Amino acid sequence: MNRRITVLLMAAAVMAVGCGKKSTSQDESTHNNMVGNASEYGNISDEDMPYGAKLVKMTPDADGVALSIEYDSRFTTADEAAKLAQYISSVGKSDAALMNEVLYPQFFEYMIVSSDAENADEYVQSQHDSFKSYIGGDYDFDYVIVQDQLDTTEMNFDYYDSEIMTADQSAQITDRKCYQVEILLSETGEPLSKFMNGQYANICVYTINGESYIVY
Repeated sequence: MNRRITVLLMAAAVMAVGCGKKSTSQDESTHNNMVGNASEYGNISDEDMPYGAKLVKMTPDADGVALSIEYDSRFTTADEAAKLAQYISSVGKSDAALMNEVLYPQFFEYMIVSSDAENADEYVQSQHDSFKSYIGGDYDFDYVIVQDQLDTTEMNFDYYDSEIMTADQSAQITDRKCYQVEILLSETGEPLSKFMNGQYANICVYTINGESYIVY
């Protein structure tokens, strides 16, 4: 398998296949199932409440994000959520300009070169096309639900660290997060996990040189 195919499949697998956790049903993959109401837990401390207890929703109209997104504000910042939404939207729309705004520039260039794509547009189109065979046709994304945050025992950050440092030896990495994300299709509202053997997407957010970036 040549380097271009390997890189494209790797990127698709990281985003779409996940690291083993599955949605238990399609109903649980919709935006009606998150916990979202901290008052239900009385005097329980924030750290003892389950994921989703402090649910925040941002929308394009109210908050200027690329896609509507739900997340637990104890784990995800508004900036991180906005960048997750923009990255996912860029894949759905095959929009290289959108993607370029949320990826670490040197890492993006490294991924383009490693895939043997002619340019960013071709690379992002390949990212978009990699999902067509799973979904069964063209698609766009409509809604994002951050389901959970993976810890270091569930996610191997060493690989990403190595790829980033290969792209830019001067990169200063100060934080690493990886989120399990459900993504709903715009036409049907179906969850992406339905087409990916029930598995959520895993998308990382790295803080590099003081700024947060999507890493996949």
